[in-house]
Amino acid sequence: MHKLRTGALALLVALGVIACNTAGDAETDTPHVTGQEIADLLDDPDIFLLDVRNADELPDQGAIEGYTLIPIDELADRLDEVPKDKKILTI
Repeated sequence: MHKLRTGALALLVALGVIACNTAGDAETDTPHVTGQEIADLLDDPDIFLLDVRNADELPDQGAIEGYTLIPIDELADRLDEVPKDKKILTI
């Protein structure tokens, strides 16, 4: 399993990184993900880990090992770097 700093894991959860086959809150229908589900996804070879934050956000929030950094404002021009045969886990 990837070793994540507590802050990085909290960031993943706080940003609502995924909406994958998880039960939503009955009142808000918001998907919920556990830390273990995220850890399992980080180890899944069928998941592409994509970080779309801008470089100026990284010093404060930190990079997460294993993610490919393609800032959101560059994503349209770099879509060829994103595999089309994998699920994408993004922050």
